[in-house]
Amino acid sequence: METNVLLLFLLAGVTLSAYVTAINSKGTVRIVLSYILASLVLLITVFCIMKHSSSQELAEKEAEKVRQKAQYEEQLRQAELQRQAEENARLAAESNQAASGIEAQKQYKDALLSIVNSGAGVARAILGVDVENENADMDALLSKSNSLKIQANSLKTKLSDLTAPEGTQTLDEGRKNAEKGLQLLAASANAFNLFFKAEDENEEDERFDLYRQNAKAASGALSKAAGLIEKVQ
Repeated sequence: METNVLLLFLLAGVTLSAYVTAINSKGTVRIVLSYILASLVLLITVFCIMKHSSSQELAEKEAEKVRQKAQYEEQLRQAELQRQAEENARLAAESNQAASGIEAQKQYKDALLSIVNSGAGVARAILGVDVENENADMDALLSKSNSLKIQANSLKTKLSDLTAPEGTQTLDEGRKNAEKGLQLLAASANAFNLFFKAEDENEEDERFDLYRQNAKAASGALSKAAGLIEKVQ
């Protein structure tokens, strides 16, 4: 661009020199030829100046187009980066949520198994007491029956308060059997406790049959519940 400007100044100088020469010319023919030559040089100079101006304007427009295109491409790039960042954040959130959900499901399953196994232990403890042993300490047995009753009711309440997270429908059948087993266990533990408070042999026999029948039924239901829960992946 600087070279073009210098050339234009040079043409302007030549034009000026041509007119100075024309003015100083003597003789009609020389004057006419000088002015014709000066006019041609002037026309060429004007043409070159107009062409230069037009080229400069086109160059500025082209530069503006390039700048706008670069700006647009930069906006697209930033938008794509923003989209990718949002997508990555969404995928990370979904991954964390899925991981949290899996962990919650595992904790729920473990809690169910813990309650079921504890209930099965109480049922075995009730059935394992030899109430027909005449040398047994009745006060100790009564105390043990109170403790087992408390444990059975506590497990029943614990299961009732246990909230199932989303995605654990496959454990529903196992939980239903666990609830059934703990209800039978609570009834067995209560009858077992009352057995030691019987006022006659008929009442004692009735409560003996009741607590053992319920304990066995509870053991079966809890065993089934444990199997259903353990097989769930």
